[in-house]
Amino acid sequence: MSSGGDRGQCCVTDEPFDLHPAAAAVATLVAAVRGDALGDRTPCRDYLLGDELDHLSSLTYAFAAMGDKTFDTPAAQARLQREGAGTVGRRERLPADWRDDLPRRLHALAEAWAAPSAWEGTTSPGGFTMPAAQCARVALGEICVHGWDVARATGLPFELDPATAAVLRAYFEDAAPVLSTGGAGFDPPVTVPAGASDLEVAVALSGRDPAWTP
Repeated sequence: MSSGGDRGQCCVTDEPFDLHPAAAAVATLVAAVRGDALGDRTPCRDYLLGDELDHLSSLTYAFAAMGDKTFDTPAAQARLQREGAGTVGRRERLPADWRDDLPRRLHALAEAWAAPSAWEGTTSPGGFTMPAAQCARVALGEICVHGWDVARATGLPFELDPATAAVLRAYFEDAAPVLSTGGAGFDPPVTVPAGASDLEVAVALSGRDPAWTP
């Protein structure tokens, strides 16, 4: 939820997929982040590490609420407003238990999209409407790319299973023209060499250099 309202509108398939592997990969990563690293640089020009984690925290809750269709309820809206969902991440907003809380949110996100009803009809991510199946792909793109940012900033490993990485690449191949027009967290695509992995291609299409180091 880092930029404009057309995000994800160009996805070419509505076939459901499992968000649990991606959520688990990011959760494992977050649990290993050192508390004294929150001011470190990341590959995302807009965020230091703590800002990145705050952004992940709020957007993960938001996409779970989109999956279970509670996004527009007064309770969800109040929480989203309180947490600054959809705004630039700020590390001072991170809860004291972020290392435990964010993995719980990631699991809740995957559980919300495990329900067949999550993929039906439309959902409303922040003032506009999109097909629910496309919203799930936006959620995958957000948690994986920002998860990759965290991994690069900390030197921790981050891997996706082949099926998830293929869905991620397909999403960014479709969405890159929209994402590259601007907005926090995304830039014009970066060229990668032949033979790059699906994850590396997706990262490059999001405007990040897969070879980035701190």
